[in-house]
Amino acid sequence: MTTLNVDIYHCQKCGRVASCECEQRAPECCGESMAQAITNIRYDESHHEMTPTKEVIAGRRQLHSSNRK
Repeated sequence: MTTLNVDIYHCQKCGRVASCECEQRAPECCGESMAQAITNIRYDESHHEMTPTKEVIAGRRQLHSSNRK
C-alpha cells in the first residue's frame, strides 16, 4: 500500500487533468504550465480514491466552453 499527497492540475487551453506529488514542478500541456486546481490530496492506492487532507489551499473551477464545439 502506498499513500501519496498529490496536487491536481488542469490545462486552461484543452482541459486535460493531471496529478503529481506535492512540491513537484507543475506539469506542462499545450506549451504552458498547467494551473493548480487543488492541492494536498491524499491518494491511497489500496482504495483507489482521493480524499482531502486539509482545507483546500487553492482551487477554482473553470468552464472551457470556448474549446467546445
